Amino acid sequence: MKPIGFLLVAVLLTARENPFVSAGNELKGVTPTPSTYLTKETIRLPSSARIVKSITIEIINHDGSIDKITLPINKEADWHSPLVLLHEPPKADTTIKPSKTAGFTIQNKTLTIATNARILRDFTLTNPFRIVVDVEKNGLKPLDIHLSKPPFIHLSTLKTEKFDRMIVALDAAYNYQLSSYPDFFKIELY
Repeated sequence: MKPIGFLLVAVLLTARENPFVSAGNELKGVTPTPSTYLTKETIRLPSSARIVKSITIEIINHDGSIDKITLPINKEADWHSPLVLLHEPPKADTTIKPSKTAGFTIQNKTLTIATNARILRDFTLTNPFRIVVDVEKNGLKPLDIHLSKPPFIHLSTLKTEKFDRMIVALDAAYNYQLSSYPDFFKIELY
């Protein structure tokens, strides 16, 4: 009986109060700073290299999981010249103002929505990936806008009896930060 009692006490001491809350030991949303974004990397081949068989890139996904992408090459290469990995950032910014009661501005991975309404709640949905923001009722007309500026692909505003809902559809899963200011709120993706 004593071993069972000891085991029960050991289990209760190590159990969490809420098993659905993260234990905090996994990698959460890796957020690169602007100075760490990939732009250009060079790889020097050893003098014995004659053929590049493949290139493998190891990536960290938004959820912290690690994947590898392998690109088969099988081509001759001159070891005197380095291989260059070049990552081009998105081109020009786009500004969209579809309504007189609210202005929408997109700059890179930031969506700014001009409104003085207080944010009630925000959450995400999947398939497709969307950020939903509920704000106080402020008289916004329903909008349905297809955006040609990835990562933002669609914006719609719905009116309910108690609040207005803004739905921002994304081209993939992202972590985001929602910041509220007196005359606007900002959704920053990372």
